[in-house]
Amino acid sequence: MGGSPGRPDITRILKGVLILMKYIFLIIGFVLMALPVCAEQVDTAELDEVSVTATKVPRKTSEVSASVDVVTKEEIEQSKAWNVGEAIGSLPGVLAESKNGAYDSHIVIRGAGAKAAYGVREIMIMVDGVPVTDPDSFTRLDMVDTSDIERIEVVKGPNSTLYGANAAGGVINIITRNPMETQGLSIKLSHGSFNSEESHVQYGGSKGDLYYILSGTRRSTDSWREHNRFDSEQLNARFNYIIDDKSDLNLSLSYTESDLELPGNLTKAEFDEDPTQQTSEWVNTGRYSTNKRLALGYNREFSGGNELITKAYVQDWYHYHPVPYGINDGGAVVSGLELQLNMPSTLMGKKSLMSVGISGQRDDRDSEKYTYRDTTWNSFAGRVTAPYTSSDEKGELMEADSNIVDKYGVFVQESLWIGEGTILDIGLRQDVVDFDLHTEKFYEWDYAIGNYAAISEVIDIEESWKRMSPRIGINHALKEGMHVYGSVSTGFQTPTQGELETNLLLDPQTAVNYEIGLKGNSEAGHRYEAVVFYTDIEDEVLKLMDSNGDTFYDNAGQTVHKGLELNGVYRATDTISLGAGYAYSDFYFDEYMEMSKSYPMGVLTITTIDRSGNKIPLIPEHKYTAFVDYRRPEGFYGRLMSNTWGEYYVDTANSEKYEGFTVVNAKVGYKQKNTDLYLQAGNIFDRKYAAEVSSSYGNITYSPAAPLTVTVGLSVQI
Repeated sequence: MGGSPGRPDITRILKGVLILMKYIFLIIGFVLMALPVCAEQVDTAELDEVSVTATKVPRKTSEVSASVDVVTKEEIEQSKAWNVGEAIGSLPGVLAESKNGAYDSHIVIRGAGAKAAYGVREIMIMVDGVPVTDPDSFTRLDMVDTSDIERIEVVKGPNSTLYGANAAGGVINIITRNPMETQGLSIKLSHGSFNSEESHVQYGGSKGDLYYILSGTRRSTDSWREHNRFDSEQLNARFNYIIDDKSDLNLSLSYTESDLELPGNLTKAEFDEDPTQQTSEWVNTGRYSTNKRLALGYNREFSGGNELITKAYVQDWYHYHPVPYGINDGGAVVSGLELQLNMPSTLMGKKSLMSVGISGQRDDRDSEKYTYRDTTWNSFAGRVTAPYTSSDEKGELMEADSNIVDKYGVFVQESLWIGEGTILDIGLRQDVVDFDLHTEKFYEWDYAIGNYAAISEVIDIEESWKRMSPRIGINHALKEGMHVYGSVSTGFQTPTQGELETNLLLDPQTAVNYEIGLKGNSEAGHRYEAVVFYTDIEDEVLKLMDSNGDTFYDNAGQTVHKGLELNGVYRATDTISLGAGYAYSDFYFDEYMEMSKSYPMGVLTITTIDRSGNKIPLIPEHKYTAFVDYRRPEGFYGRLMSNTWGEYYVDTANSEKYEGFTVVNAKVGYKQKNTDLYLQAGNIFDRKYAAEVSSSYGNITYSPAAPLTVTVGLSVQI
């Protein structure tokens, strides 16, 4: 269990290096092929995207010793982008699909986040550098207004050195529009299939040294599935105040109200018959939520280029969330503070930048769970049977929770320019995560009687975990516009509150990631990146299901994630660009004895099954993307995008596979001055496919994906 600092095992490091060597020849070959192409190129510095996420200081993405993708405003606009997943789903190594439409994105980066039932786990998500992820790694995306996004930065792989516990899978930084760069009024209206509507109004202005943006967005849809209506209203306000030429203050406020009906997963027979139908069981599920958020930042530059960055934030959320077996009613206040000091200097005669920081975050949660008031009693069977409920009204108090989770840490990173075009990054972070969970249970669902049964149980969990997370990376410019890098990074992932409640013996998972990559661009606008990685994970937390259909969690002994990611854009002409991406993911259980729970004659029986060598489910071995983009500065534009998920296993036993899918989306439009009229189509060939297929105890469930959808929209800037 927790309490002692974690240190990477030297045998794990050696093993990782040896296995990674098998892939180095792929990078060498890629470099040799790229060198002739780049031989005649000139200075490309102005073409580099600048990222702040990978190193916590602004740096060109080509100079970062990590795999960083920057999704631009134009690329976001090319997708429907009702949710973050639609904006980033085409990136190699990223799997993103919506199971229920609306804001609900299932995001997976290199296998991390696959077990999330809803929301996002194992991935740190921020808005303008401020965390929206809870201390235990859970993120709700209902508060993100995609119409207000300027760009999205995605860093793949463990990044606990800079962002602490629960950034084991990667980091997503959603960057909104800058008040100092946004002036005037803009209006966006759209209408589409299934009565889907979006309206967005934004106004940016200034008064003296105060710059501001005010915006509001409303989205709604009747949806293509039964019991899947959605509507949301979002209000945002951001202010930047220039105190003097050395300091500024910024304030961000947001309010979101979202109502989403959840249609549930289908059996294979239901999916084959009609994917638009809702589940035949627990038919009144949904999520009805409000989210209020405030973030305050203060930046100050001192003599010698020293810089202080401070961030304070608080998020207050509430939801009424009917789910199978019970209704969750409650919320939490999540607050945090971060301080970072950047100190440029020289070290051994070389340019140096040291960043040190400290952060703290608290999740104070009070929630209750209720029985369903109106269950469907079957007199003949003598029990509650499908569809189980006739309303989503709450009945008796089922359980009461009072939980506090604290996360705090301190980090230091040294960046050293050790030679011509070579940057060395070394970092270290110490984190502590404390859980103080209290649950009182009064009722539980009893499978034997098919109804609620009265109980009296009190569960108290107090756990504290400490881990140290080192990282080292080096980036070298082979020539102008071409960089090669290598890194060893670590990740530290605690169980979530819900996971701990199902298994008090869960340990946090740790990861060591080895990565090498090549990235480059040319004056003509061509871009490319090739990455190979090997991630060794101990105690990975896995989601399982018992014979009654209840979810529980367990640690795997050791798992391995290794893969290859390729990405490139070729500018054929001034108006036409071609792009392609590919990800190869070989993820498997190296050592894993799976716990199996069953209840013969009502008695809990636990057995173990050896899954060592099996592939990790839900992750396709191959993923492909391709697009063609046509764009004139003013006039017609269009994009045709194809995403392919290869086949994958749906269970840990590797007994069943889903064949995967290919879906093609398109957008065409006409832009003249400040007016943009467009037509957008998703799944243009009306492919019938599932966003996810999973299995446990032989029960395969399907999450249907949307059929052909068409949207027409108009954007005007005044």
